[in-house]
Amino acid sequence: MTNITFHGKTVCMMNVEASFEAPCTPELLFSIVEDLGNITPWLDLLGGAEPSPADPADTGPAWGATFAIKLGPLTKTKDVRLVRIVHSPHTDVVYERHEFPIEGRDVAQIAMWRLTMTVSPTDAGSALHVHVFYGGDALGDMAEGILTKELKKSRPALLKEIKRRISVS
Repeated sequence: MTNITFHGKTVCMMNVEASFEAPCTPELLFSIVEDLGNITPWLDLLGGAEPSPADPADTGPAWGATFAIKLGPLTKTKDVRLVRIVHSPHTDVVYERHEFPIEGRDVAQIAMWRLTMTVSPTDAGSALHVHVFYGGDALGDMAEGILTKELKKSRPALLKEIKRRISVS
């Protein structure tokens, strides 16, 4: 984690990454990550995601999403609006925070969230590389370790979702 001063405010910049092997085709794995609504059942970091109304500035579909970080017995949540800004079929998808402008709020001061998922073929099926970027100060010093743990513990739920999809096809 790196702390920087931005407009007189200390902001932490976190880059958290995790990779998973998956016993399925890259096409199947990508079908799970290309829609933010499909991600919430297996990625505990996202407590929910529902389609959001479009904004003329959006470059792709949008979702209202809740990031949920467990801090011991407590859960810190943050509701954000994420837009899919990159969609390269079967390989890359990127979701980024884009909020609707609200009078009196400087959109440039809103902390950035970016969720990047890259799918690649492997000898055993496919691999998923997940990268979470957070550019705010609301999560505190422990957040990077907690985010890393949350990403890594999502693998069993992802494998369960893959098995479910294989069994219904």
